[in-house]
Amino acid sequence: MKKIIYELKIMHVYRHGVKQPRNPWADGPEYITQCPIQPGSNFTYEIIFPQKKELCGGMLIVIVTGVPKLSDAFTINGQPGDLYPCSNETTYRLLVQYGKTYLLRIVNAILNEELFFSVAEHNLTIVGTDGAYIKPVITNYIMIIPGQTLDVLVTANQPPSNYYMAARAFVSGTFSFHNGTTTGIFQYTNCCSLPLSILQYTSCCSPRLSPSFPNLPSYKDSAAALTFTKSLRSLANQDYPVYVPQNINTQIIMTVSLNLLPTPEASCARVVGNRCSGGLNNISWVMPSTAILQTYYRQMEQNIFTYDFPDQPPWSYNYTGENLPSSLLVASQGTKARW
Repeated sequence: MKKIIYELKIMHVYRHGVKQPRNPWADGPEYITQCPIQPGSNFTYEIIFPQKKELCGGMLIVIVTGVPKLSDAFTINGQPGDLYPCSNETTYRLLVQYGKTYLLRIVNAILNEELFFSVAEHNLTIVGTDGAYIKPVITNYIMIIPGQTLDVLVTANQPPSNYYMAARAFVSGTFSFHNGTTTGIFQYTNCCSLPLSILQYTSCCSPRLSPSFPNLPSYKDSAAALTFTKSLRSLANQDYPVYVPQNINTQIIMTVSLNLLPTPEASCARVVGNRCSGGLNNISWVMPSTAILQTYYRQMEQNIFTYDFPDQPPWSYNYTGENLPSSLLVASQGTKARW
């Protein structure tokens, strides 16, 4: 068990891949499992780590004041790499030996952006994500979201030399982002001691000045991102069964939409006196005064939230269409749950 104390800003902590059985009190968005930590106060997080030698996901703690600024560089293990003017003397190098297989635990420690990552001329075998084993996936690139951990096997089986590892953003929207590429070097170290049958295919003892560069997808290649995420599968098999419920008691159609809410403040107005708000089944969430889990546990639900979250949106429409029907633009408001 590890205790972590934070005393700075209103914040909460979310953990990828660290399961917390019967310890749900400090995991998730504010006012759901806990109230936010107020400035000047403190809260002790009790995080239960596995007793056995199991995989644990990444832990990313970000303290933000105001609107996040656009980054001016991505990094691999703290170094932007050769394509930036500030670190080409200290570009991160992963030293490998021909014939060996390496486990890379890759964590996206960026606040807001997904990343494509690849190692030039080498296959990547994905064996785990967020602390859970998956069916092995062989690919030449990955797409990793903020806070996510991927466990990747890489075999050093190419002609010994230097190869770039590289990462760049994947962006599916129209907002501003850093359109740079960070690099590291996958560097063979034992090549001069290799058999002549291998050395004849490489100039290993005098490595090339310009390492081979990976073929990364474009920053807007949604098809590449979707292809990768669809390839990830549970380890479910005869030895590791996954039991899926067969009897369904309640069917819920849940729509996630961008709605409008009337606002009297001109400074908040975005669309003719309205402001934008997210909605589920056309209901915009209202922050309660006490966290939902706390009120449920202490049987204090009255006047905090209600159990009448609807099974479906108020009207049927083309749920996959680009535009929300005008009749559903303005959301209702409520603090609703479903039993």
